[in-house]
Amino acid sequence: SDLVLKLFVEDIFPNPHGTINIEWFNDTDENFSLEVGKEIATFLLIDKEGKYSSYKENFSIKDSNEISNLNNELKKFYNI
Repeated sequence: SDLVLKLFVEDIFPNPHGTINIEWFNDTDENFSLEVGKEIATFLLIDKEGKYSSYKENFSIKDSNEISNLNNELKKFYNI
């Protein structure tokens, strides 16, 4: 629930190919981007220098282990 509270409406937007993008920003100018489709998702973490520091492509949103991993990545992103 802490993660949802750090999400703003302007950080959720549709992509032209039918997916939804959700973006989080932390206090150190890093960006966590999650693209969600019907059955798969991709996330990436971009550090303050603009480099990818974490990345996971095309994981199943129906897989509880994958969702748990995503949750852990977001907790690390926010130092929770």
